[in-house]
Amino acid sequence: MLPAQAFVFIRIFLYAGAMVIGIDIRALGSGRRSGVEEYILSLLPQLFAAAPDVTLKLFWAGARPAPTDLLPQAPNVHVVHRRISNRVLFCAALFGALPLDELVGGADVFFFPHILAGALSSRCRRVTTVHDLSFVVAPHFFSLRQKLWHLAMQPRRFVRASDAVIAVSNATKLDVVREYGVPDGHVHVVYSGLPRVIAPSRSALEGDPYIMALGTFEPRKNIMSVLEAFTQCAADIPRVRLCLVGYSGHDMQNISRALERHPFRERIDVHINVSEEERDALLAGARALVYPSFLEGFGFPPLAACVLGVPVIASDVGSLPEVLHDAALLVSPYHSGSLARAMRALVLDDALHGTMAARAKARAAHFSWERSARETLALLRG
Repeated sequence: MLPAQAFVFIRIFLYAGAMVIGIDIRALGSGRRSGVEEYILSLLPQLFAAAPDVTLKLFWAGARPAPTDLLPQAPNVHVVHRRISNRVLFCAALFGALPLDELVGGADVFFFPHILAGALSSRCRRVTTVHDLSFVVAPHFFSLRQKLWHLAMQPRRFVRASDAVIAVSNATKLDVVREYGVPDGHVHVVYSGLPRVIAPSRSALEGDPYIMALGTFEPRKNIMSVLEAFTQCAADIPRVRLCLVGYSGHDMQNISRALERHPFRERIDVHINVSEEERDALLAGARALVYPSFLEGFGFPPLAACVLGVPVIASDVGSLPEVLHDAALLVSPYHSGSLARAMRALVLDDALHGTMAARAKARAAHFSWERSARETLALLRG
């Protein structure tokens, strides 16, 4: 048996000449699994597996410990934790100071899976993923605090400084090219994979059929139109219910007021900040998922429904028609009447419900994190 020193020498020899990729994982600091976190936590394990010949340095900053328990360990993966405030790093980035590649001890390329301000030295390439530019094309959906945050991050500057930009859909690519002036050839569409879904052992709600709306309670998700459409749907179908599930957002106060005035309030269930297990159990038992978002860069919630074979009603704008194709009933997010008609159809028409459930399952098979990682790695290798 070789002594421990020999194993150390072999490991150093194997990785001494390897390409070094830095990865900014600071976006995992929110503590919840929304779209960006889903992307990072699902993509990186596949990226690790696809790049055994590459040294990967995951960058984390701040006083809190790095979330190492959320990602698999591998001999070529190292977490570099610098106890520097992210506010300091964000400010320094505006002046090109404290380059992240130097803070991790050197890297050939740095991958930003979310747009966060971070300086790099001239020796290091930059690859950035853009999930959506809703804060640019539809700023009225955002709070003052969110607008100030995006202003401070200077996303346009760092996206334009990237050697390659990954867009998670053609809709997002179009926005990046049009709004930021990035050359078309520098923006590469790499579809995300499927969201993690915890298969439930039973439905979380028993009894009457229910339609589910899923997403953060913010204006962009268009929950108000769901409530308006449900007024029409509930008037026609006595036993149908509505289930609202999501994180509390800055439209919560308006939604709460609308719920208080709703003529069918007793038939609406609200679940805020629930666990992934409870969310997926609620989704699995739904007659349909309604997702009339005004703008999406990709669309994890409707794809989660597809995984479970739950029919989807979605907006006919943004990335959703591109991602869902014929696996959803597509309606205008601006007309609650169209939304109500789609709801009624999926509740009352068993044949249509079965067709859309089958299409949803089939559509889910088109997305793979393994493929996403392979295409991302090709861009990182340059």
